[in-house]
Amino acid sequence: LSLTNGAGEKTEYEYDDANHRVTVVSPGGIRTVTEKNAHGETVTITDGLGHQRGFEYNAQGKVTRTTFLAKGDDEPQTLSSNEYHAQTGLLTFSTNADGTRTEYRYDALGRQWKVIQDADGEKLTTTYAYNADGQRISENREGRVTTLRFDSQGRKIWAEQGGVGTEYTYDLDGRIIEQVEGALAANGQIQQERVTEYERDVMGAVLEKRVRSGQSWSGRASNRSVSYRYNAAGQVIEKQTGQGGISRTVYDAQGRVQYVINALNYVTAYEYDAANRKIQTTRYAKAIAPMNAWTVESVNDALSGSGRVTEHRYDESGRLAFDIDGLHYATGYEYDAANRVIRTTRYAKPVTDSDWLAASPNNRISESIYDEKGQLRFSISETGAVTERGYDVMGRVTHTIRYDQPVSLQGRSDAEVAAFKAALSQEVQAGRVRSELSVFDVLGRLVFEMDGEGYLVEYQYNRHSEKTRQKVYVNNEALSVALEVVRQQDSTLEDGAAIRLALSRLASADIVSDKLNQQLATLSDQQARIDNMKQSLAELSSGIARTHAENGVLGNQLSGATQRLNRLYQEASLEAARQETLARDIVSLQGAIRQEEQALIRKYEVALGKARTAKQSAQSALSREPNNEGLRAILTQATEDEASAQARLSSLKSQIAANPFTSVEGAEPSDFEPSLLQVSAYNPTFKPDVGDGTATLDDVDGLSDRAEQHIEGADGKQVQAQQSVVANRATVEALRKELESLSAAMQAQFDALSEQRAGYDALQVTLAQDQSRVEARQAAFNTRTIEFSQKSVAWSSSLRAAEAAETIGKEQQTKVRRAESSERAKSQGLISASRHLSAQKEILSQAEQDRDRISRQLAETKTSLGPSLKAQKSAINSLKAFVRNGSNRSKAMFALTMTGGGQSGELFGPRIQNYITNRVSGANFTKSELEQAKSSYLAMFSNNGSLNKDFTKARSISVAKAKLTKFKAMLSHVHRVSSAAPRTFPNWPNFPIPSELMTYQEAERDIYEHIGMRQGQQVVTNIRNTMLIGSFDLLKNSASTGISKINALLTKLQEIERINESISSKRRQINNLESALSQKNNLVTQASQRVNDAERAVQAAQRAHQQAINALTQARRSLSAAYQAFREAEEQLSQARRAREASQALLSEARTH
Repeated sequence: LSLTNGAGEKTEYEYDDANHRVTVVSPGGIRTVTEKNAHGETVTITDGLGHQRGFEYNAQGKVTRTTFLAKGDDEPQTLSSNEYHAQTGLLTFSTNADGTRTEYRYDALGRQWKVIQDADGEKLTTTYAYNADGQRISENREGRVTTLRFDSQGRKIWAEQGGVGTEYTYDLDGRIIEQVEGALAANGQIQQERVTEYERDVMGAVLEKRVRSGQSWSGRASNRSVSYRYNAAGQVIEKQTGQGGISRTVYDAQGRVQYVINALNYVTAYEYDAANRKIQTTRYAKAIAPMNAWTVESVNDALSGSGRVTEHRYDESGRLAFDIDGLHYATGYEYDAANRVIRTTRYAKPVTDSDWLAASPNNRISESIYDEKGQLRFSISETGAVTERGYDVMGRVTHTIRYDQPVSLQGRSDAEVAAFKAALSQEVQAGRVRSELSVFDVLGRLVFEMDGEGYLVEYQYNRHSEKTRQKVYVNNEALSVALEVVRQQDSTLEDGAAIRLALSRLASADIVSDKLNQQLATLSDQQARIDNMKQSLAELSSGIARTHAENGVLGNQLSGATQRLNRLYQEASLEAARQETLARDIVSLQGAIRQEEQALIRKYEVALGKARTAKQSAQSALSREPNNEGLRAILTQATEDEASAQARLSSLKSQIAANPFTSVEGAEPSDFEPSLLQVSAYNPTFKPDVGDGTATLDDVDGLSDRAEQHIEGADGKQVQAQQSVVANRATVEALRKELESLSAAMQAQFDALSEQRAGYDALQVTLAQDQSRVEARQAAFNTRTIEFSQKSVAWSSSLRAAEAAETIGKEQQTKVRRAESSERAKSQGLISASRHLSAQKEILSQAEQDRDRISRQLAETKTSLGPSLKAQKSAINSLKAFVRNGSNRSKAMFALTMTGGGQSGELFGPRIQNYITNRVSGANFTKSELEQAKSSYLAMFSNNGSLNKDFTKARSISVAKAKLTKFKAMLSHVHRVSSAAPRTFPNWPNFPIPSELMTYQEAERDIYEHIGMRQGQQVVTNIRNTMLIGSFDLLKNSASTGISKINALLTKLQEIERINESISSKRRQINNLESALSQKNNLVTQASQRVNDAERAVQAAQRAHQQAINALTQARRSLSAAYQAFREAEEQLSQARRAREASQALLSEARTH
């Protein structure tokens, strides 16, 4: 058995006796053998290369295992295995060639409701839901839900996935003719983003595909189209885009693509082998000239010059094995069992060399490793560089890891691949990788790209999904830190949401960052001062230890050490008082920050309220005008504004909740004050009322108090400062305990020193020297105090300047907000004017289209009137020619003459006439009219008769038709009476028939001739007798012929009448169209005037908008200048702060000494 297709290709089929073995020989000579078992189930399929695919079945005929046995192999490879439920026979488990095991679960109706795929130990679950008709209406794939709806005919009319909805419309044959796709609004309606329409021929082939994407900025609909042309075999031969570009495809006799001509008329040619595999591709360097007919012969004749030739060679499995370029260099491909390319080799030697296939270090080899889903997971380049890819559930690459160090793949076994992955994991842990990230939106468009250095690129799109903007973020370090913080706070966020949140935090630093920076700086200052205090305490302890070491037994030096210890207690007391002041300032700062937070919350809540009001207003307006695209766009913007305001408010509240205040209201100054009585209790030599020592300390303390007052005025306010206060209090308490311990130790030392009182006098000289040093240091301390006071005054001045600059900046910011509000109002006015202009243009366009349509109809009607007039003239001429032909009226005249007297009446006698005329009862004519029929009938044919009137008038036609109808009735009467008349008349004499008139026909022909000749009474008598005998037959035949002639006349009159009615109808239509055209011309004139008015309104709105933009630009420049002044003042403040800190450090050092 063989079959030959339209291209002349022959396919042969061979069967064995039991039909268990079928061999198919393709046109290229490839033999495919199918073996079946006794149940008719396919057991093996062997292709033309000897590779065999096998199938195993259970008792119910279900496939349990599929295998693949390559030619020359002994053992087959398992491609898949299946397990079934024992009772229901439903598939329960399947395992593919990669070892991925999939479980299937069913509901009570046998419908699959859950699929669990276990890949590399990770379970991926998909669940399904069905409607009452058993149609699958929901699919949940690891949280990614797809929802479907169907119509009564089972056709899918709605699909929703990831916030994107798609609606389908079908024609009567069930073919898609419209597809609407776009993001879903809050009410579940599609925000029109992309409408695709299909125009098809009667066979369902797409003739044109149109894509509408909302409206352009001018308000006109944005349309894009692609049209197709097909050959008789249904293959696309021409594709034309809306921009006019045309690409063409030319097929050979077997229906294979032979030439592809792009829009620039550049040609790519293909050649095939007997198995229809592409063996050569040629790209010609010269374009060809356009031609009327694009055929194989015409294109082949037009080609000139050479092109780039690429040869294709295949392996035994029919897979592409080598590509050989025009320079004879080859690229080879190797495959795995799933026919995926796993190794690509670019050979260093041309194929013209005999050893070009030999291994060579100059060959460039790249390798690929796939995951269980068939997705490319690892790529190893020709240089050994490794790239790893990760995918989302849609199969799109979402992140890429590039390894810094080459990692080699030793082999393809499971152990070698596992070792390769383990080596990569070590590289990741060592940080020798660069991670790249890709984020897609709900429409599948790339919106974020982050490279291995942390640099971020953002893409924005228009309604056609074309990239319109590319934004590169250069501060990669700040973004990386912000992104890491966001992910630590919420690890469940998707990459896109995390990046947007990180960007929003970076962008919102101008809200409270200045104050927070000042507070952080103040906290840093506090911490530095505490560190200095700790250093001072440490130095004091060291000094005491050195003094003890120098004096050995302390002796009289104990008094000086005691005084220093007392001063330390006093400084600790002062520090406690300062901490109390700081605590009060912190409480005050907490209140101010809370007020600022509440103000920000109220501000964001007001903004959210305005956004919700705008959204409600837009929804209300849209409900009244549901088809208004402008209102839909406003609703979309209002919804986005509401979401943005809600996000800002939630973010602010989250930040406030994440950074609570720690109360310090319970701190008391007494907690920080040491007891002098405790000191005296541990130090008997210490007397609080010692004159010289007390006076000196008072002087020092006075200077210290004044210095500390300046310090207190410079202390900053910071949200986290209260934590430092608590830490300071704990530090002071620890110092107090340490001092108490030190006092106890000193008491013990005092007991020991009391035994060495004798050496006290010797130490007085040393004490005097120490006193001199103290006085010198006191002078240095006074100098440092004055310098610190001056630096503090400069810092205060810089602080006031910074506050003034900040005030100016806020005023300029207010002006900017007002200018922005004005610009938005003007922009809204411009939008409204533009919409009004678009509406008027649409009205004008519609009016012009209607006018053009009516003009075309008028021209067409006038054109069709000409043929009708010609047909009228032709029909009238035909009628008149018929009337002029005497033979068309002779028979009727003969029959009417016999009944109406005259020569025939004399010939026939009154008996026949009376016989016919006396039987007119019941007819629609009278006896008198019948008797006068001859003269009336002749009158119709006269020059002034009704058959020679102007038949362009309906009256003439109706008169003629009425008369002819009456004559037709008379002839019908004659025919009927003649047919019923007796054949013999017994009272009539029987005259002999003259030999010269042997028939009735001759008598009928010669009656007028013989009557005219008057050849004797005998001849007339004989003729009369002959005509009497056959008169009734003659009347019947003549009447029948006359009726047919009258019918012909009536038909011609009816045709003329029909043509006249058509001409009248067209003339009435022309009059109506001319009237309608006049009206449409008036409408076009009016619409043009309204369009001109609307254009002037748009121009005015554009000027107003431009003025608002200019004002906003000026305000922003002023704001920028104010910010610059503020930054300069802040820099001066920072310099003053650093100078004051340096002076404070010197002062602390002097105080320590």
